[in-house]
Amino acid sequence: MLAQTHTKLDSHFKELSRERISLGYPVYAFEHCLDAGQIEDVRNTLTGDFARRGSINRDHWLLWTVVAAETGYAYDGDEYWHSFQSDIPQKFSLANRETIRDWFRTFARQFNGFQPTGRWAAHFSIIAWPITHSILPKYLQSQFARHLFELRHELAARSSASIDQVGELLGNRYHGDSSRFENFLQQTALTARLVLALRDEDVQDKASPIFRPTLARIVRDLEQRGSARGYLRDARRVLREARLRTRPGLSAVPPPRSSMAPGERDTLAPAPGVKLIARRKPDDSWTLGVALPNFPALLDRTGIDAAMLDKSRARFAERPDGWMPGRALLSYSNASHALTALPAPLNEPVIRFRDTDEGIRPLVAHLTIQARPPWLLRVHDDGVARQVLGNHIRAGAEYILAADAEIDPDVAGALSLVEQLSHTSGIKFYHMAVPSVVPPTFIAAAQELSLGYALRAHVQAFGLTPRWDDASGCSVWLANEDILLRLSADFPVVEFSVSVDGGGAMQLPVHGAEGILISLGALELGRHRVVIATTAKPFAQHAASAKSIVPETIFVEVRPPTPWQRDATKRSGLRVVVEPNDASLDDLIEKRAFLTLHGPEGRTASAEAHVYDVAGHISSTSELGRLTLPSQDGAVARLIEKLSREPLSERIQSAPRVALSFVVDEMGAATAAFPHAVAPLRWKLTAKDGLATMRLVDEAGVAAGVTVNRFDMTAPDKRIDVSTESCLHGVAVSSPGSLFVARYDNKIYSAFASVPPKERLATLADLGTKIALASPGENTRGILRLLAMLRYWRRARPHGALAVIRKANVVSLFELQIERLACGAKWIEKTKQCREAGGQLEELQREVGGSPGFASRMRTTQWTWHSDIDKAHSEFFRIAKTYGVCTDRKICDLALRLAFRPVSIRLTDPKEGAHNFEFLGANPVLARGAYFAKMTSDLRFTESQPGSAL
Repeated sequence: MLAQTHTKLDSHFKELSRERISLGYPVYAFEHCLDAGQIEDVRNTLTGDFARRGSINRDHWLLWTVVAAETGYAYDGDEYWHSFQSDIPQKFSLANRETIRDWFRTFARQFNGFQPTGRWAAHFSIIAWPITHSILPKYLQSQFARHLFELRHELAARSSASIDQVGELLGNRYHGDSSRFENFLQQTALTARLVLALRDEDVQDKASPIFRPTLARIVRDLEQRGSARGYLRDARRVLREARLRTRPGLSAVPPPRSSMAPGERDTLAPAPGVKLIARRKPDDSWTLGVALPNFPALLDRTGIDAAMLDKSRARFAERPDGWMPGRALLSYSNASHALTALPAPLNEPVIRFRDTDEGIRPLVAHLTIQARPPWLLRVHDDGVARQVLGNHIRAGAEYILAADAEIDPDVAGALSLVEQLSHTSGIKFYHMAVPSVVPPTFIAAAQELSLGYALRAHVQAFGLTPRWDDASGCSVWLANEDILLRLSADFPVVEFSVSVDGGGAMQLPVHGAEGILISLGALELGRHRVVIATTAKPFAQHAASAKSIVPETIFVEVRPPTPWQRDATKRSGLRVVVEPNDASLDDLIEKRAFLTLHGPEGRTASAEAHVYDVAGHISSTSELGRLTLPSQDGAVARLIEKLSREPLSERIQSAPRVALSFVVDEMGAATAAFPHAVAPLRWKLTAKDGLATMRLVDEAGVAAGVTVNRFDMTAPDKRIDVSTESCLHGVAVSSPGSLFVARYDNKIYSAFASVPPKERLATLADLGTKIALASPGENTRGILRLLAMLRYWRRARPHGALAVIRKANVVSLFELQIERLACGAKWIEKTKQCREAGGQLEELQREVGGSPGFASRMRTTQWTWHSDIDKAHSEFFRIAKTYGVCTDRKICDLALRLAFRPVSIRLTDPKEGAHNFEFLGANPVLARGAYFAKMTSDLRFTESQPGSAL
């Protein structure tokens, strides 16, 4: 049976290869010709053969690749080989896994098979083959359908793009937080061909990039996934309509096409600089402001990586003390900023950077005010006055003139200017109403202020009211909206002439005096220039004005629709900033990083923690509390602290991704996501029939170079060697638990498994666990070993009930013993009394020793360890030197690090490290001073929190 099926598959894949090789389409192992029953028979027969032989048979290599691809299609995204063993219930060794990879490579050679590429494929060189050969695994199908839906118009606009270009678009435009889906999108050739196959499934006269029965199976599975069905249907409709439009002879009236060369389209980009706006207050006074650009789009246009913002701080020019993280600028996208004063000098940007290196410098030109005063601003129907570049006035329009000096009274009188109250320092506002019939004296006076006058067509949107982009001065339309315009003029018109992007002009005769309606049809995505010229009727009264008739130029921007939740977040002014920007959730919880929420002052945000499963779906949501904007450090710290408490802590530690979301009613939500990067090795705790098992998951096939140690919680510094092979299959863990440490390629992958006791608990005391160090050390030289153990335990990811609490107890034990060796047993007793028994801080201060002034300064100094570590080190050394405690800067730095954050100590030279700790052991006053500074700093922070007793 196996031999016959092998021969059938061999013929099938050869036929697929012959059909596609000239087209450059690869073949996938998932494109077999077997039905579900036949696959199940093959899988069962292979399992039996494997059990009898004790190894996998090379004669059946093609069957094994097909079965492996089937597992890749169905697995849940958590662990491939665990899913494989569920299908093939036999122990699969590392050698067998490598053999499967080799057979996929054989498949690629013999049948022009697909070869996975990218960082993920290089990192997970074994499982990358069966997963990519499954084309679109089930657990990624919902995400792919939604991603395809969100990019449907951009993909439709690129109907003639190459495979590489389509694949790169899919990968570059994904901004979600699923690392697994992001890894999948690295297979650009696969994803692009999948899009083409879904688009052209209804076309029977061409070779499909994917075997049609296989594609039909994927589509059936997609359509069974709720919202994915709707996403897929709409996306395919848009893509197919675009395909039909590009076919010659199918469209009666071709849509407007640009005659510009690709390089010429750059001239359509808005001029660099910010445009001015002015807003009227209820008391009829005016405030000058600037329309800020869409910063993400500006960064893309200028080729600046958003990560460059993290290296600098920014502020508005008139706010010298208003420094904020550079990334906070993103929250001001498409917003307006009121100016209390103009930048000085005027050619300076309205937003300044503390460190303007070459990476950020291109932004400066886009943040300066355009043109020179006086500025002409036209008052629109919404009451907002917006800058008119070119300073041309129109008959019957209303304007605001913004000047940096008083306008000549004679000119002001000729123009009937009325001065307005100004709330912007150094700016004078004048209101100007242009008459319907403009006399020559008015035009002459306007020219004194460098204002021009010309007759033009009037252009108004008809039907839908378009969005308006103040920063670029154009209307914004969606790709699925028809651009309808009403054309009229202040004078009798014979005809209008309309051209788009420099293309051929279309002549439109006018019958009557009400103007005409036109449709621009379906324009391509991007910015377009529309020029409307007019031909006036040859009446005598207009002969003098005919020379003043000039074409009207407007700009329209067409963009794809954006899901409202994502769009609201970009435009609402809400922004979460995490510093440093690459901080992990553990950094945030342990106060190595800080979170700030920027938003409208006085609004309240509801904070939530979303925990995601391996498929990228939210598995649980927990409310953390509420914040008043802008956020205060203390309030944020109290919310973050809740993440370290059970049961939320356990869910977080076992999740591949956690997101902190801050929701402000109709403004939407701002989110900070913290993915757990996919590591080549990870640990997984399972429990079955009362037995806890810790298993090492090796998705990268690197087990041959891995060593493993175990540290039981009852003796957390006692190393026990464990075989890697046994860890791959699972090691039993006894109560209360153990730390497992795997080492590979000079990296450590550790996890702590917490296991409840099997016996029934009689009292709360039974929850307690006796912990004792096997080698606590006798002097400061022993600190070196304890620091290594402390790092193992601190970085370990907790698994199981009470894991976070138990891990914290072990960490505290190590830190306490380190403090005992550095400061002495008596010091430990005194600090315990002070913390737990209500002892006096003055008594502990006397216990520091040395000069009384040294201990006093340790207590009264505002230590800046978390906000400015260099300043803290300098101050500690200065005080120690002043009071004759220590004059060695290196030893002072060591003492302060040991007290405030011992795991930050990295000793590249063990001998030098041992010498430094011996030196520190000979100066216990220095060590006790550092620990006293840490203790008083912690107390000061606790007392500063609301509700604390002072």
